[in-house]
Amino acid sequence: MKKLLVILVLGLLKYHPIDYGTT
Repeated sequence: MKKLLVILVLGLLKYHPIDYGTT
């Protein structure tokens, strides 16, 4: 179920290019 998490994270980053999360 890690693929779903990755997809969600990527989607969120794409929709919300935030600073945190790029560490």
